[in-house]
Amino acid sequence: MRNVFLIVLAVTFLTSCKTAGYKDLSPDKTVFKTVSIDTLFQDNISIRAISVDGNKIW
Repeated sequence: MRNVFLIVLAVTFLTSCKTAGYKDLSPDKTVFKTVSIDTLFQDNISIRAISVDGNKIW
């Protein structure tokens, strides 16, 4: 019974790793020519430590 389980597990694993049938999920072939960078926040601040408190970073 254990050998049958291992064979079924191996076949399932090998068929799940098959990538030949997958198609490219992003049909949009956009090529970027330029990039624009905007400064959202600029300040003279010096951070010396980072502390994680729940869902906030101080």
